[in-house]
Amino acid sequence: MSVKLKAKHLWMVLLLLPISLACKGIDWNKLQEDLERENRTLAPVYMNRNIPNEAHNKMGEFIPDGISTFAMHPDGGWVIVSKKGRKFARNIPEECNKEIDNYLAQGHEIRCVAFPPEGGNCWVIVTDRNIFARNIPQEAFDTLIDWQKQGEEIRCIAFPFKRSTTNSWVIVADGRVSARNIDDECFQLMRNLLQSPTPNQGPSRPIHHVAFEPGGGWAILAEDYYFARNIDNDAFAQLGTFFNEKRENSLLVFDPDGTGWSVVANEQFTTRLLDDEIEQFEANVGGQSIWNRMAAANVPGVSVAVVVNNQLAWSTGYGHLAADKEDATHPESLFQAASISKVVTAIGIYRLIDDQSISLGANILNNLSVQIPARNCINPSTPLILQNVLQHQSTLMGRGSTFPLSRCANFRSGGGGYAGYDASASVPSLDQIIQGTGPTNSPPITRSMATPGNFRYSGDGYTLLQKLVEDLTSKPFAGWMKQEILTPTGMADSYFRMNLPSDYLTQGQLATGHDSQGNIISGRRRKYPEFAAAGLYTNSEDLAQMMIMLNQNGLAGSKRILTQTSRDNMVLNGIGVFTGNSSLTTQNGFYTHGGVNNGFKAIFVGFPTLGAGVAVMTNGDSQIAGLDTEIAQAVIQAYGW
Repeated sequence: MSVKLKAKHLWMVLLLLPISLACKGIDWNKLQEDLERENRTLAPVYMNRNIPNEAHNKMGEFIPDGISTFAMHPDGGWVIVSKKGRKFARNIPEECNKEIDNYLAQGHEIRCVAFPPEGGNCWVIVTDRNIFARNIPQEAFDTLIDWQKQGEEIRCIAFPFKRSTTNSWVIVADGRVSARNIDDECFQLMRNLLQSPTPNQGPSRPIHHVAFEPGGGWAILAEDYYFARNIDNDAFAQLGTFFNEKRENSLLVFDPDGTGWSVVANEQFTTRLLDDEIEQFEANVGGQSIWNRMAAANVPGVSVAVVVNNQLAWSTGYGHLAADKEDATHPESLFQAASISKVVTAIGIYRLIDDQSISLGANILNNLSVQIPARNCINPSTPLILQNVLQHQSTLMGRGSTFPLSRCANFRSGGGGYAGYDASASVPSLDQIIQGTGPTNSPPITRSMATPGNFRYSGDGYTLLQKLVEDLTSKPFAGWMKQEILTPTGMADSYFRMNLPSDYLTQGQLATGHDSQGNIISGRRRKYPEFAAAGLYTNSEDLAQMMIMLNQNGLAGSKRILTQTSRDNMVLNGIGVFTGNSSLTTQNGFYTHGGVNNGFKAIFVGFPTLGAGVAVMTNGDSQIAGLDTEIAQAVIQAYGW
């Protein structure tokens, strides 16, 4: 069970206030009255189920003050503290009880009391000025002390019930969260809520409470937002009731015996004039929430990263990396980038141009160590110009110019891409791919177009560029690209590889591909030895770093990756990346590229004059016309790019 509910933002008209004062027919007094009524002061309320009667009665006595904390001890005890410093406790550890009394006597505000599930003399008290704990995980205690020294306003600490280690906890401060060994989706949602649509600003949806249910469920509470998974249905419904009354769900507490719960709403939340860009995007992907759109498309996981002012402004993950596993999608999670690989390859080619290893107008047939045959109807002396290959305008076979292999005209549709290889299949070498021999599942690369200059999308062209890099550098393509392009650009978690380092699997950070019905594809991921055309593994944050470099005229920080001329040839002239896409609606010039591998789809869109961009990676072959493009469009619309 999950839900994302949002306030109804009724007052967007106020944004027009400076230009609307002269308009007639607007009752400004009534508008102000409506806004005041919408943001009226609400008295604190609570709802309990199956908690000790005495605790229920004390809560009723304290609720006019507001409840600062309510905690239930695994051994049957409990403690309630009101916002005005009234306190009552039963059967909690005596030292804990005395410390709470001492802090209240000194005028402290008790912000949180928490008991780990093992019970006994294990507890922690957080006040507005101090922290005191006994027998909680050392790392949690060290984090609390460290944050206190940094001046953090700590709001909540919580301990999961079901866990494989005692070092399992969440600490929430204003705009900051730290956690160990909790449900991965819970961590994912908390990270999302901490994002800000503008660099270096605090989140617009700061978390103030996290709760864990004995059965393994959890809930996250923010000002006008809540998200829960697998909690008691009545408790979930009560969160919704208070939310619909525009009350801020302040506390959610579960009885350790698994039968009781308590929901407290101390305050109202203020109706905001307008959602921020992250919330707008999440609510309007193809006219639906991103969650509903993912479900409709049978796409289990999505990763998004957004660049603003040439900085990584925010990055979020939604759903899971595989339909059969609990690993949540994070911005660091690796996906197959598919044809976005071509753009990174083009950056590598421009690096060789900048180093004067080759020129944009060169005939690459003179630089390749393999022969590329021409079909019988083509003059074999026709050059194969590097710029044409980068722009998919060469004589090489490509989409719509491939089959039958004996023709130079009247082709059947198809071609241009690669099918990949099953996880257990033998994989051909680069030369075998070019020659169409060995275990290769694609035809030999040939020159099939008599006249260059016509667009034919060609994966084969970029496979030849892979060979060109190796011939010019005398180094393997994957290693040279990692050393010269990926790492210097800031794409530290990107690889041209078929098999990734094992730690990505053990850490649950590698996406599985899914078909259009949401089923896991054979072997989870196909192998693409055609690295330059389709073999890049990367994540949305690394693609954001690539866009920042291209937006900043070829600079990654202080390091120059490309000269201004090479950068302009890519971003402004569309030589190595596309500068148009009929599926996107924007108000500004942009460069873009998408990618489709078996089980994966991705897209990025960069805005060089704005210093902006968005990258989207998904692990599904959605039947919806480009869920990745819909998500990118939703971000573009939210920012007005």
